Amino acid sequence: MIEESLYAFITTNPAIIAALGGTRSDKTSGVFPDIAPDECLTPYIVYLQVSGEPLAESFAGTGALQRSRWRFACSGATKKQAKKLANVLKVELLSMDGPQASGGVEIHGAWLRLEADTVEPMLMGTIKSTNVDFDFVYLDAA
Repeated sequence: MIEESLYAFITTNPAIIAALGGTRSDKTSGVFPDIAPDECLTPYIVYLQVSGEPLAESFAGTGALQRSRWRFACSGATKKQAKKLANVLKVELLSMDGPQASGGVEIHGAWLRLEADTVEPMLMGTIKSTNVDFDFVYLDAA
């Protein structure tokens, strides 16, 4: 599955781990699907699938080549912290190519499609985020 491959890539990538602060005192990877837990330490990444579709269809059915768009919200206590994490993530995701170590996925391309900043007021302060959207083209054996 593409989600498993993305999670494994992000949580084992040395540059991304360093940008997330290395070993975290909250005992998490700092990478979460859909929504971050309450009182999560910054910085962190929240990811979710925005869309997905097959790239080919015929009378024989849907082709194996897929495209999906994923949003990665890179959050920090400051805008600078969020931007730094987003920049590291962008460089590393753009390097994804070929068979992945986990998830049975073979990546055939990664494209940055959107970058946008958001601010979320919280009871304990304000979280700054830089959202980056990527399109991935891949074969999924799962």
